[in-house]
Amino acid sequence: GGSVAWSASTITYARGGTGGNQLVRTSGGTSRVLANNLTTLQFRRQASTPSILEVSMVSQKNTLRGATLTGTTSFKVKIRN
Repeated sequence: GGSVAWSASTITYARGGTGGNQLVRTSGGTSRVLANNLTTLQFRRQASTPSILEVSMVSQKNTLRGATLTGTTSFKVKIRN
């Protein structure tokens, strides 16, 4: 077994970076790009489940042949504090 050591730093996730189309994680003053080509980034907490954060992302990129590729993902995160 092992133990989890949580960081004392605040971690933020936001849409920003180049063209405002990147998912950026910032912790302890250091930022890191996690995803590119975002068209939508949504965070939602419902009153009925305040410890659950719902995240939805959509990304799009045009290919060299003119086709548009779209990726969509949604997930839920349990907030620890």
